[in-house]
Amino acid sequence: MQNDFQAIKDLIDIVDEITGRTGGTLKKTGKTLSLSQCPFCGGHDCFRIYPDTRSWSCFQCGDNTGGSIIDFVVREKNCTEHEALKELAQAHNYELHEAAPEHDSSREATSPGRLIFEAAANYYSRVLYRTGQAIAYQRETRAHSDQILKKFRIGATDGGLQTELKKQNFGMDDILGSGLVIPDKKEGYRDYFLPGLFIYPHPDKTGQVCHFSIKDPRKKFAYQLPNEKRLPGVPFFNMKAFKGNRVILVEGENDLLSVFGKGQCPYVTAIIGQISGDQLKYLVEWVITGPPKEVFLCFDNDPAGNKYRDRITETLKRYCYPEKVYQINERLRERQVRKAKGDDSGAIPEELPKLIRLTLKILSFDQRFNDIDDFLKAAENPKKEFQSLLDQARPYLKPLTEVLPMVRAMFQEAKINNCSNEIGEVVFDYFNTLGGFFVNGEECRLFYEGKIYEIGNNIAFKSLIYQAAGLNYADNGTKSILEVIRAEAYIKGKHTSTMGWIHTDAVKEIIYYDLRNEMNTIARIRAGKVDLIQNGANEDNVLLESTPRMEPVHYLPEANIQEAMDRFKSILLDNLACSESNKYFIAARILNTILLEFVTTARGITKFSGDQGAAKSFAARLISYLIMGADCVSQGSVASYRSEATKSPVIIPDNLEKADRTKEVLNFLLLGATGAINQKRDSNTSSGNIYEENKAQIITTSIEPFTESELISRTIDIHFEKEFRNKDFPGETLLKTEIERNRDVILSSFFKIVAFDILPTFSQDRAKINKFLNTERQGHAKERLNELFACLYLLCRQVVRYIPHSEHAGSDPAMGILDDWLNEQHDLAAATQQDTDPILYRLEILLDECCQLKDNFSEAYGIQAVTLTRTIQDKVSKVSILASAKELCTAFSIISKQKNIPNPFQAPGVLGSRLSNSQQVLEGAGWQVGIRHAKCAGQHKHLLVKNVGWSE
Repeated sequence: MQNDFQAIKDLIDIVDEITGRTGGTLKKTGKTLSLSQCPFCGGHDCFRIYPDTRSWSCFQCGDNTGGSIIDFVVREKNCTEHEALKELAQAHNYELHEAAPEHDSSREATSPGRLIFEAAANYYSRVLYRTGQAIAYQRETRAHSDQILKKFRIGATDGGLQTELKKQNFGMDDILGSGLVIPDKKEGYRDYFLPGLFIYPHPDKTGQVCHFSIKDPRKKFAYQLPNEKRLPGVPFFNMKAFKGNRVILVEGENDLLSVFGKGQCPYVTAIIGQISGDQLKYLVEWVITGPPKEVFLCFDNDPAGNKYRDRITETLKRYCYPEKVYQINERLRERQVRKAKGDDSGAIPEELPKLIRLTLKILSFDQRFNDIDDFLKAAENPKKEFQSLLDQARPYLKPLTEVLPMVRAMFQEAKINNCSNEIGEVVFDYFNTLGGFFVNGEECRLFYEGKIYEIGNNIAFKSLIYQAAGLNYADNGTKSILEVIRAEAYIKGKHTSTMGWIHTDAVKEIIYYDLRNEMNTIARIRAGKVDLIQNGANEDNVLLESTPRMEPVHYLPEANIQEAMDRFKSILLDNLACSESNKYFIAARILNTILLEFVTTARGITKFSGDQGAAKSFAARLISYLIMGADCVSQGSVASYRSEATKSPVIIPDNLEKADRTKEVLNFLLLGATGAINQKRDSNTSSGNIYEENKAQIITTSIEPFTESELISRTIDIHFEKEFRNKDFPGETLLKTEIERNRDVILSSFFKIVAFDILPTFSQDRAKINKFLNTERQGHAKERLNELFACLYLLCRQVVRYIPHSEHAGSDPAMGILDDWLNEQHDLAAATQQDTDPILYRLEILLDECCQLKDNFSEAYGIQAVTLTRTIQDKVSKVSILASAKELCTAFSIISKQKNIPNPFQAPGVLGSRLSNSQQVLEGAGWQVGIRHAKCAGQHKHLLVKNVGWSE
C-alpha cells in the first residue's frame, strides 16, 4: 500500500490536479506557482505549489510544512488518506496493488503478539496488588482509587514476566518478538521492564492492549516500549476517548487517571511524552471526520506544557473560526443551492467548501500546581472543580487577520460585493468569544486580554481593531463595521451599572472588590472561596469603577495567613503609638474595608488624636500605604473629598482642626459617618440629579476634639501618645518599602480571613453580638455605632487568633478588647461632651448667676420658677429651675450677649430637641433632668436640678 501512495504522487502532476480541482489561475514566481485563491481559507496570494517537490502549502492556513496531492484531497474531501488514494487512483485509472487493510478484530485478537500483550497486562496488574509498597503508593501517594487502577489495569513490574509467559505456553520467538523480553548477556533473557516500575497498558478502541508505558520512581529507564514493538492503533493513551465528539488532552498517565477518576470525565486522553507528528496527524483526521468536534487542552504549567499547546493550536487553528463564520458559510452554500435550482438569477459560482467545525479550548488551573493531577488531588470536590475548569476554559480562535480575508473571499465567490454587516458580526463574535461586551448606560465596552476598551473613536480601541483585525478606523467601510459592532454589543452585551470600587450582595453575602490590576479582574469573596472574575464581563453582571489613586493588588491564593499576619504586626501594628487594644481596633478597621457595605447607617468616623509629634499622621500614612498602596493623607476641598469617597476605600483628611470644620465639612463628615447618599444636580441635564454613594471609611487626624454632639457620638477617637512609640522604630521610608513588598500577601490573607472565617457564619454571629451590645452594653456613648462595632468585633476575633493580645486571653479575648474599646470611648465622649456641650455650658453659667443674684435672678433672666435651697449660713446648696424651652432660650440669649458668644438656639423648638439629646451629658455633670416635667399655661416645663455642694 505504501508503494501505491508513492506511485500516485509520482504519477499525478500536482499543478494540473490542483488547478483542475479548484479552477484557479496560476502566477509564476521563480520555481514556485501561486494560486489566485486558497481553496480552503479563501486567502489571496498565500497558496503555493512547488512542482519540483510535488507539494503545496498555504501560509495563511498555517500549512507551512506543505503536503502532497494526497494531503490536498484529504483536506478537500474531509476524508482519510486511504479514501483519498482510492479517489485519485480511480480518476487516473491506476490499479491499486494492495487493498486497504480491513479491520479483522477476531484475527487480531488471537494473534500471538496481542495475546502476549494481554497476558502481560494481566500479570503486571496482579503484581501491583500483591506488592504492598506499590499498591500503597498508587492508593495513598497518587490517590487513585482501586476502581480506576483496575479499569486501566495499572500494574507494577517484578522481573517475572518471562517466567509467567512461558507458563502460559507462549513460544520464545513470539515472546522475544513482543519486545517485553530481551536477550541478556548474563542471564540469557530478562524482562524489558526491570523490577520496581509502574506500568500502564495502552489499549486500542476495541480494548486490545497494543503498547505499554511506565513510570520509574528512580527516573533511570525509558518511559515506554520501543515504537517498533508497538502494535498499531494507539497513538494516544485511552483511545476510547476518541469514540465520541469531545476529547480532553493531558500530558501523562497520572493526569489522565486523575481526570478520569477524580474529575469523572471519561473522554480524556494523554499524549505521553512529546507530542509527535503521527499524533497530530491522527488528531486532524479525527477532527475532520464526522460531526463537529470539541477539543480541550489541559497541559502542565511549565514551558513544556506551553510548547504542547502551541503545537496543537498551530495545527488545528485552520478549523477554529468564530461561530458567525460557520453560519455565513452555511448561508452562502444554501444560496448557491437555490441558484443552482433556478431560484435566483445570475451566474452560478463554484461550490463553496464546507468549513470543518471545531471548538478548541484551553483549560487553566491554579498556577501553584504544576499539573492537573496535583490540582485535583488537592481539591475538596474534584468533580465540581474540574467541571468548573471546563466551564471556564478559554476558547482559541484563528486570528482575525486571517479570518476576515477568508470571509470576504467567500462573498466574492458568491458574487456579493458588500459584506460590511457580516464582517462586523464576525468581529463582534470573535471579541465576544475571547473576551466579552458589556453596557453601562449607553456606553458599550469590551473586555479583551485583560483590558477594558470603550467602543468608539478613541486611540485605545482604534489601535486594538487595527492590530487584531487589520481594520483602519479612517476607512469608510470600517466605520460601518464598527457601527454593527456597537449595535451588537448593545443588544447582546451584559447590561451593568457602575457600582463604585466595591459592591456587596448582602442577601447572598458576596463581596466584589476591585483589584485595579493589569488584567482588570475583581475579587469575588464569598463563604469558603475567593476567586477572580473579569470586571464587567462576568456572569454576575458586576462592573466596578477603578480607584484612581489605588495601586494594583494581586491576589495570592497561596498566601499563608499566619505568616502574613506576623508581617502585618511587625510592619504596621508594632509601629503605632497607641495603646495595645487600640492597635487591634485599627487592625479590625483596616479589615473592615472588605465588609464596608455590610454596615449601612453606622459606619462612623475614626479620628486619630494627639499632641504634635504623637505620630498620628504617620499612622494614617501607614494605613494608606497598605490599603491604597500610596500616601493618600491629604488636605483638600469638600468637593474633592465627596468625589473621592465614591470611589476609594479610605479618605484621610489630615489636621482637621476646629477652624477647618466648616458647615460643609461637618455635613461631609456626617454623610460619611452615616453612610447617607449625597444628592446633587446633574449639570448635563435640566432636571436630572446625581446620587453619590459613599464607599469609603473616613479616618481623620487632629489635635482638637470634635465639639459637635452629632460627631462626638459617631466618632471613635484613638489617642496617640509619645510613650507608646516603638523604641526600635526603623523609619518611615523603610516601613513604606516593607509594606509595598508585603502588601499583596497581607491583603490576600485579609480576603481569605473574610471568606473562610467570617462569611460562613456571618449572619448568625453578627446578630448575636448586636444583641449583646443592645442589651448588656446598653447606654454606652457610641450606641449609634453598634452595627459597626459588631463587625469590628468579629474581625478582631480573627485577628487575635494570629496576633495574641498580651492581656486578654481565654476563650474569647476579643470580648475583652471590645470592652476596652467601649469603656475608653465612653469616658472620652463623656469628658468631651461635658467640655463642649452648649446647653451644659450655659446652664452652668445660669447656676453661677443664680447663686450670686439669688432672689434677683428671675428678674434678670426671665425665669420665674426658681427654687433655692439654702444652708443656715444662707448659702445656696441646691438650685431647682422649672422653665419652658422659650424661657431657657431667652436666658441663653442674654448669656450670649453678656459673654459675646454665638447663640446656637434661635428658636425654642431647637432648644427643646437639643435638651433631650444632651440629657445624658447633663446627668453626667450632676444635673437632674426632667424633660416635660409639667405643663403650665399650655407650655411644657423642664425641671433642672443640681446640688451646688454647700451643706450644713
